Amino acid sequence: MTPAVATSYPPFALTDDLDRLAASPEEPGITPEFWPELHSEIQRQLALLEGEVRRQVPGVRVVGGRTRGEQFCLFSYLTFSMPDSDIDPVVVGITFTPSDEGVTVEADVSGERFGDLISTVYRTTVGNSTHELLAAACDFARELGGSVDAIRGALNDASRRVG
Repeated sequence: MTPAVATSYPPFALTDDLDRLAASPEEPGITPEFWPELHSEIQRQLALLEGEVRRQVPGVRVVGGRTRGEQFCLFSYLTFSMPDSDIDPVVVGITFTPSDEGVTVEADVSGERFGDLISTVYRTTVGNSTHELLAAACDFARELGGSVDAIRGALNDASRRVG
């Protein structure tokens, strides 16, 4: 049995038609680094809401976070709960989902376990640009800032008990 022989050829460069590669310049896109930056800005904007809820609901626990999934790029949220309470926590969040037209941005206030809608859902589709996404996020965070009464009411609503 003879061993296999590997044939090696020296590389060579093709320089013909290189000008056609420059025909479509790179367009700035949304990089993976953008989503954590956007989350940080949303959390900064929602800090006003958090402060007002803390002022009106003594003892409230607030946890911020973010997640992503196969169907969405970012869900940035704050969860409000009452320690030692069996009332369903309240989640305030903004979701970014790719669509054929760009990115769909949605914001709502809902129950953590029940998923009950506590406050109006805001929804829009924006172009696939960092500027438009940031503007929509800031607009929705400001809108969510008006949810203090709804959050306070939900955290005190005995009909929202879990279990």
